[in-house]
Amino acid sequence: MAQYYKVILVRLLCLLQLQWPCLTMNVKAPFSPNFITLTSSNTTPSGFVELNPAFAVTLDRLAPQYPRILGSYTLTQLNHTTPASCNPEEWYEQYREMNALFRDGDLIPRPTIVLAGVCSPSIPIIGDFARELDFLMITCQSEDGKVENRPRFPTVISMAGGNNQFYGDAVVAVVERLHWKTAAVINDANSAIPGIAKSRENCRGAIEAFGRKKGSIDVLVVPTDFAQESAHRALKEASNFTRIIVSCTFGVPQRKLLSTAYDLNMTDGDYVFIHIYDMETPFDSRLTWRMNDSLDQKVARAMLSTIIVGSPQVNWTKIAAITATVQDYKFAKFGKEFPSLVREKNEFQVSCAEAAEAAVMILNESCMTAGEECTSGKFLTDRMLGKNFSLTSRFVQVTNTGVKVLQAIVQQLSPDDLEIKDIFVYDSKDRVMVPDTKNKFFWLMHGDRPPPDRPLCGLRGELCLDGNIRITVTILVPVLAAIILAVIAFIMLRGTSVPANWWIIAEVNLLHARGMSGTTLLAI
Repeated sequence: MAQYYKVILVRLLCLLQLQWPCLTMNVKAPFSPNFITLTSSNTTPSGFVELNPAFAVTLDRLAPQYPRILGSYTLTQLNHTTPASCNPEEWYEQYREMNALFRDGDLIPRPTIVLAGVCSPSIPIIGDFARELDFLMITCQSEDGKVENRPRFPTVISMAGGNNQFYGDAVVAVVERLHWKTAAVINDANSAIPGIAKSRENCRGAIEAFGRKKGSIDVLVVPTDFAQESAHRALKEASNFTRIIVSCTFGVPQRKLLSTAYDLNMTDGDYVFIHIYDMETPFDSRLTWRMNDSLDQKVARAMLSTIIVGSPQVNWTKIAAITATVQDYKFAKFGKEFPSLVREKNEFQVSCAEAAEAAVMILNESCMTAGEECTSGKFLTDRMLGKNFSLTSRFVQVTNTGVKVLQAIVQQLSPDDLEIKDIFVYDSKDRVMVPDTKNKFFWLMHGDRPPPDRPLCGLRGELCLDGNIRITVTILVPVLAAIILAVIAFIMLRGTSVPANWWIIAEVNLLHARGMSGTTLLAI
């Protein structure tokens, strides 16, 4: 509290035009950025065990490169424990954390940069504080379009790789591109897998995206929990509604779902499965048919009718040394408390390291020549809008609305070599499906034409008769129609025509020719 009141007093003195306190706030004096990190719970893919090491290692690694910026920075890393992540319990905990930071004056030092590896519903909790207290917030876990509300979040930037709204829109773009009017979303709440919140958020994005197309696409949501049941019921329920089945579970459960679809005779090309995959994280992996197990052949067959909508692959080789350092830091700091830690790739670590690096770069570019204004979160945020960052891991572009430009890669397994090929790229900035120059969709039953989402005879032919009878009826209907039309035409023609052996005698001609009267003619 003492620090809080001290800073408030300094601010008041500056407002009263007393110059000596203001000099202590000029960035040309000893510069000490105040970094604060917030994350999700425990060992989840975006929890403090995974992300705090990424933040700390990044700042430590960049310090020799930016000595004037990071010569005397402070780093406060918060953590909390809730039963899971991205749920009301965690949102309450993060609200409590922000209140504690405000109460203790930890948000007052300038410049303050909050690096937030939090789920998208938590962004308003932190973002409203950022607006009112004028500090820079960079979110790096997930985002759902809220950040683009610039009047509400003028000091927030999203470097998040997980954007459920965007990937949901990408799925809808695929459905519209292929002229389908129905889809079912199998929403897996797989309670047995750590970090399943990522899957749940992906499904939320897809469901909300379909909801925005309510007038043109009908959607059925099928809740399930693959920890409690197989995919059999969910697939049957979805298949009774449409032939386009979307799922957003993890890679391993998705293989089981496709294997079950094979057992249900749904893999001959008459059904299409759309799998959403947006971030590579522990306990999850990209969908593959080849795992040298009993499911390989079934999954390979099903994947010939599967469309994958996912994020581009990170160049892990390029950042192998850095990720190894992050893993070492994680085990050294948390290994005893959490003995079951794993050394697995985590794309959330990458995007959060990028957020820290981008913050340092913008501080370096903006604050070495600026004065008091550089302590403003709005000042720093404005200089990140529309900027391109060449970061250690990859190139990142931030739009004028404050979010990272993302790509969704639309892929399919090739029947030629059983390798996954890129078919389209969907860009979050342009929102256009750009086809690959070499590859295109292949459909087992239809070649270049995608299967219909609802065939004319129904999903199981229930709207038509037996196949042979249906063919007969298809032929007979036009034939019978032609016969009926011919009979009608004959009758009409017969009613107006005169036989060839009949004479046509006009009464007037008889009267004038023979001087007969009408009475005489009738008598004849």
